[in-house]
Amino acid sequence: MEAALEWACTKKRPRVLEHVEEVALAGGKVIVFTGRIHDAERTHAAVAKKFGKRLGAGAIWLAHGGHSTHDRDII
Repeated sequence: MEAALEWACTKKRPRVLEHVEEVALAGGKVIVFTGRIHDAERTHAAVAKKFGKRLGAGAIWLAHGGHSTHDRDII
């Protein structure tokens, strides 16, 4: 079951990145929700790698239950 969920997340990530790019280039904001910490971290890394320089520092955040409430509140 775990492997199937990870596979599904991996298959969806390219489309998520396409959507993020479309919205970001139009000047919009995007929130990506996922129920899996590992997927959130991988998606965040991919977005930061692809758009980090273009969007500037502090424009891309990651928060999940593994972070403290204080850190999540800062975002």
